Amino acid sequence: MVSVNITETRKRMNELIDRALAGEEVIIMRGKKPIARMKPLTAEEFDRSNNELPGLAAARKFARRNP
Repeated sequence: MVSVNITETRKRMNELIDRALAGEEVIIMRGKKPIARMKPLTAEEFDRSNNELPGLAAARKFARRNP
């Protein structure tokens, strides 16, 4: 696992993506607080997220119209 701050993430994005693809978990930090995690995405996770997108878009649209 590697932890990097936001500035380093911007500078090293290609390298960090390659590391995640190789199986390493990348934690992105803001100060001392972890705010995001990059890890390899399995085919099952990809399929699941694609199936959830239409529902998410509909929920956002509904929320905007009904504050």
